[in-house]
Amino acid sequence: MTHADLNGARFDTAKRLDPRWRIAWEIVNRPQAGRLLAGANLQGANLKQATLQAANLKNADLRSSQLEGANLAGADLAGARLRQASIDDTTQLDVKWRQVWEIVNSVVEGRALNRPISPALTSVKSICGVRN
Repeated sequence: MTHADLNGARFDTAKRLDPRWRIAWEIVNRPQAGRLLAGANLQGANLKQATLQAANLKNADLRSSQLEGANLAGADLAGARLRQASIDDTTQLDVKWRQVWEIVNSVVEGRALNRPISPALTSVKSICGVRN
């Protein structure tokens, strides 16, 4: 079900749905700010246009997830796995986490990595906490 659009999808309650996809379904079909998703496995989830504002996404696995147009303003992404997650200009994401996403996903020539990128990122460990 990787990248499946679950918005508006209906499931037979008798059928078992993998917890990853059930969480993704909840996110896109029942918008709610401040979700507690620490450690959640959302790898490959289609979360386009999702409301994840102020969500606790500490250590969440967002690898290869689709986050275009999602609202992640105020979300805590410390330790989140962002490799190959797709975002765009419509993704609402705090500056520090957009910078971390850029570092994890692309080569940015001329960027000095020996000093904090923003005041909130005070060590290389906090950047590297965004695991592959």
